[in-house]
Amino acid sequence: MRKKQLLTLGVLIILFGCGPNIKETKEEIEKMDILQTYRLAIKYYSEGFINESEILFNEVLKKYSTLENPTKEEKNAYLWALYEISFIEYSRENYDNSIRYLEKLFSETGEFGNRLPQVILAKKIQSKIKEKKR
Repeated sequence: MRKKQLLTLGVLIILFGCGPNIKETKEEIEKMDILQTYRLAIKYYSEGFINESEILFNEVLKKYSTLENPTKEEKNAYLWALYEISFIEYSRENYDNSIRYLEKLFSETGEFGNRLPQVILAKKIQSKIKEKKR
C-alpha cells in the first residue's frame, strides 16, 4: 500500500508540478531564490506537510546545482536540505535512499565536515541504519 501511495504522489507531482498541498504555484517557486525555497520547505515541514517539504527540499538541491559561486548561506541551505531529505527517507524506512543522500552530504562537506551540525546528525542516522540492517 505504501508504494502505491508514493506512486500516486509521484504522479501528482508530475501532473501538477507541485504536491497536492503546496499553495505556491510552480512559477512562484521557480522565481524564489534558494534561501526562500529552503525557508518555505522548512515551513511546510514544521506544519507537518512532509511530502510537500521533500519536494521543496529537492527544489533546493536543483537550484543549488545551477549556482556558480554559492554563498555560505546557500551552501548551508543545500547541506541542510540533503540532511532533511535523508531524515525523511530514514523515517519512511527507505534506508537505501537515506544512505544515498547521506553519502552526498558527506562528500560535499570536505575535511571540516565533522564539525557541521548536519554531519553530526547525519552520522547518527547512518549508525541507526547500520543497526537496523544487521
